[in-house]
Order: sequence, then structure tokens, then C-alpha cells
Amino acid sequence: MPSSQMIETRRLFLRRLMEQDRIAIQRMDWLDGRRVIRRSLASEYPFGFMAVVLKQGSIICGICGLLPQRLDHGTEIEVAYHLLPEFRGRGIATEASRTLIDYAFSQLDQGRVVSLIVPDNLASRRVAEKNGLRHERDLRLHTGPQLLPDQRRVRGHQRLHHGLLRHRPRRVRE
Repeated sequence: MPSSQMIETRRLFLRRLMEQDRIAIQRMDWLDGRRVIRRSLASEYPFGFMAVVLKQGSIICGICGLLPQRLDHGTEIEVAYHLLPEFRGRGIATEASRTLIDYAFSQLDQGRVVSLIVPDNLASRRVAEKNGLRHERDLRLHTGPQLLPDQRRVRGHQRLHHGLLRHRPRRVRE
């Protein structure tokens, strides 16, 4: 894999997903591993989910990605993340998502990023807030049938919309 398709942090490598990652992804609660990989590989880098790999031990601990989302007011770039349960609470999601937010602003020249979070997912809300995203509004995504973590099938569901604007330096008048 070209090094241009890998992003490094202090503790992590964020790299493009590969078919071999399907088994690890299927352990992530309610995600459909085949679908996640298929959609990510079909996305033009750096969009789609990336594997979050611990440098120490080269262990896949989750996924994180920049995902274009069509919302009622237009398309937004979402930073999304999901970790295996045994890796939660260690700051990994915060580190990975902060890195992708910085990448979206500095390398992709995005003006803002969002996170779309299930209302009762307090841990994801904390990650978003640690990264500077603030709750902007509630919205309902209109999706096809989805299986929620508690095994209920729903069509469309509520999300909290958190947003972060890029802070542009002020021009100093001479």
C-alpha cells in the first residue's frame, strides 16, 4: 500500500481498509464488515473508512473515516469512528478522529466537518466534543432498514448533528 494512503499518529496508523480486515470489522457490534469494506474500497482515498491500527502489536482496534453524507441541507463531510469494545475508553477514537479532522482541514481544504451521533451514545458525543465539535441540531436520517445494536430493525433514525467550522486566521490590516 502506498504510504500516501496511510496516516500516522503518536500511537496509531490509519490505513485504507483491505479485504483481510473483514473479520476484525465483523466483531464491531452491529457493523456489516463486507458492506463497510466494499463501500470504503469503492470510495476515492481518503474518503471511506480506514483501519485504525495500534502501532504496538499492529492490532486493528477499529475504523475511522471521512464520509460524504447527503443531508437535507446539502452534503457534509462526516468524521465517523467505531472501535472494538476492548479498545474503548483509551482515547483512541479521539486521537484517530482528531487526526482526520485536521487532515480534512489542512489537506482537503474542507471548511467544516460534522459527526452524526445516535443520541444515547454518550461516549461518541464526548469524542466529538473533545475534538471541538458542538451540537448544532437534531436530525432524522432517512435510510433503508437498518439493524440497531439492540437488534431492532428501523427505517431512518435520529442523530445528533455536531459541527466544527475551520478556524481561519484573521488577516491583519497594515
